Amino acid sequence: MSEEPKSSFGRYAIVVAALGVLIVIAVQTEFALAFLFVAFPVFVAVVVVIVVATMKLIDWLRSRGPLMRESQGLCVRCGYDLRESRDICPECGMLIIWRINPVTGRRIKS
Repeated sequence: MSEEPKSSFGRYAIVVAALGVLIVIAVQTEFALAFLFVAFPVFVAVVVVIVVATMKLIDWLRSRGPLMRESQGLCVRCGYDLRESRDICPECGMLIIWRINPVTGRRIKS
């Protein structure tokens, strides 16, 4: 025979666990062991995960913009073609930084 929970809160925790997410936190005090139950529906957890993942994806896509422009020889700020420019971008005035390729020793615009 299975033993039924003696308190109504015990039954509630089992029902919520079947329909959603149940977090149980055990806290050891000086006199007893205390439990904290936090329950919420599954769709709340799914929505939170989707929102956080979308925010991370947008942040990642935004951070790639300057890297893509640099690799194509464009100004990182405005996207102007820098093939014929030497020191500053003629469009926005941003300083062009020259880097040295560690393998070839050639200068690279960034």
